[in-house]
Amino acid sequence: MDPTIEQVKKFHGHLCPGLTIGVRAAQVALREIGPHSDDEQVVAVVETDM
Repeated sequence: MDPTIEQVKKFHGHLCPGLTIGVRAAQVALREIGPHSDDEQVVAVVETDM
């Protein structure tokens, strides 16, 4: 399993479809907005119908 998914699963408490979709969406978003400095925090609010 993807190590990022494993880390998020530990934080979230369980593996579910929303978790995997959210991780993938975050990866795409970070790729699209490009690099940011280590002292910046990137925040996103995302909702689903789940």
